Amino acid sequence: MSKAKTKTRSSRIENSIIAKWTHPDKLAAITGWAENGYSDKDIAEKMGISVPTFRRYRLESPELDQAVQDGKEVIDNKVESALLKAALGGKMKEVKVTTVLDREGTLKSTIKETTIRENPPNVLACQTWLFNRQRDKWKRNRDNEIAVEDDQSINITIKRAGKTIEVGEE
Repeated sequence: MSKAKTKTRSSRIENSIIAKWTHPDKLAAITGWAENGYSDKDIAEKMGISVPTFRRYRLESPELDQAVQDGKEVIDNKVESALLKAALGGKMKEVKVTTVLDREGTLKSTIKETTIRENPPNVLACQTWLFNRQRDKWKRNRDNEIAVEDDQSINITIKRAGKTIEVGEE
């Protein structure tokens, strides 16, 4: 078989694979996988293709790319919401269900206990939120400068919260 025929045949096969995965039912499955936190590698494995092929398909098919983006956006929003709740703390409802069985294993009673627990703000969640949402204001070591002068002196400038601290060492 000539190179031209082989290339045409493989191109047709590839187009049919893309067509298969851009069917609305398949796109919904891909969105669901992304929504469940599957990585590009995981999705590619589920599709039976390599990661580079999956990335190429995403570039060639706007529908496929959008399906993945939509799913990832959903899970990102859920995680962002959970991170914010952890950062702020607050009240949380807990339900504890206890079942009592007799000697024969027959259900004797069920006790349902509801309590409200106060969760304190989570400092790490606060840092993560602020580092990512207000990077210029909260990132670490953002404005530190260290300079070694010709006379071998060292000057350190630290800027934090609108204040500048200069430290010189001879």
